[in-house]
Amino acid sequence: MVDDNRTLWKYILFSVLTGGIYSLYFIHKLAKDVNLICGGDGEQTAGAIEYVVFGIFTFGIYDLVWLYKLANRLKENDERYHVRLSEDGATVIKWAIFGLLLFGIGPFAALYIIIKNTNILAERYLSENADHVEQVVKSGDNYIWLAVVAACVAATVVLYISYFYAWIPQGRNLSACVGKKIGLVMFMHPVQKEDDTIYSIGDYLLSVDSDNNIVTTIGQRDGKKKTAEKYNIRGIYYNQSRKKAKEILKNKFISLGRMGYIFRENSNYYFYVQFDDGKVSQLSLMYWKQDEREKQWMEAAKSADADENYGDAFMYYRAIRSFDVTQEMEESRYRYGEKLFEEGAYLDAEKQLEKVTLDSYQTKKEEYLQKIDEVKKIFNLDRDDADVLNAWYGEDKTTPLVRLVFDEDGLETYMGSENVYVVQSWKEDDAIHLGYQASYYLLQLRRLSNDQIVNVRLSTDGKNSRLTFL
Repeated sequence: MVDDNRTLWKYILFSVLTGGIYSLYFIHKLAKDVNLICGGDGEQTAGAIEYVVFGIFTFGIYDLVWLYKLANRLKENDERYHVRLSEDGATVIKWAIFGLLLFGIGPFAALYIIIKNTNILAERYLSENADHVEQVVKSGDNYIWLAVVAACVAATVVLYISYFYAWIPQGRNLSACVGKKIGLVMFMHPVQKEDDTIYSIGDYLLSVDSDNNIVTTIGQRDGKKKTAEKYNIRGIYYNQSRKKAKEILKNKFISLGRMGYIFRENSNYYFYVQFDDGKVSQLSLMYWKQDEREKQWMEAAKSADADENYGDAFMYYRAIRSFDVTQEMEESRYRYGEKLFEEGAYLDAEKQLEKVTLDSYQTKKEEYLQKIDEVKKIFNLDRDDADVLNAWYGEDKTTPLVRLVFDEDGLETYMGSENVYVVQSWKEDDAIHLGYQASYYLLQLRRLSNDQIVNVRLSTDGKNSRLTFL
């Protein structure tokens, strides 16, 4: 049956919902109706197949010609139905091409003209042929198209749900909840409302902005093992082993040290993970627009640089992608490595200094790396657990346990502890020592509890080491 009630909004809505499939049905049905309404005029309006195929091969030129000829055909048949249409093919083409300059509304205006004029002639056609209107659409044809449209809508919904759930082996990824309307999250997950701004999914808590109902943060501090494994944030979940979590973080995130993590791809998310006793003890994902976040971090980086907090400055610069801060990041990296060396965190200093590429720092960088190599050889720091600590008793086995730390984590962990030291300086001991085949070094150690400098002698044969306080 000829359709005299087409609307532009329906065309746009269903085209979006079906991923463009409805637009093909629309053109197919429109061409059929126009051929029926204007039948006998010696012309034939091509259908959806020709429109798509020739449109692709001519880079859209055929589609413009199709619109032009269709508009002219409607105009030429208006007297036949005792009406006067004011728009012809030239008007439609002007809208379709030059109307793009009007914020892109031109093609929609052109289509609106086609729809309006087709509806006018269709109404007259139905009125004049009310008693013997011919059913040109075969029985079941409309139902086939409706089935296609319904299938496309169902496929779109399934694809969206699949994206939202983001299934991965460890369980259900809840990171897709952040930045979404809480109503949509409640539709997709079993959400419990705690109060006006706090919701929960299992043991995870969701914070919601009351002004726009957007989920701003999702996180977990504790929970049952079963629930923890059921849900996760990008593969990280509560009570997960530190080793496993670190592997995932290394592959999917960029570490900002104690500041947290950001995704390797550009995103509006900020991730924080805390470990205790070798397991994940706290995790949270926050919605934070990248441009706003990076503007704040740029200011924070400059402030940290001014305060000589080069480690923080480097981390901030490293997290910025919208601005070119390569020079500033490299300078902060070098100063950070230099500061780590001066503090005795030689292993972390080496990691930073090795990555410095600025020519102006190469000479000094090599000097630092050479000294770090000396420290690593003296204390056998090439083994996997060397960055944790080294420990010796005094030569007579009666002095208290002495720990030496060589990385930044150790400095922070043992700050203020008794009998924990960093190596301040070292040199070979030229004195002659009898009865023990070993290498001897004179060291200056700095006690972390009060910065006191003590002198010791280290004797080592590569396997066993002893310290003697002088």
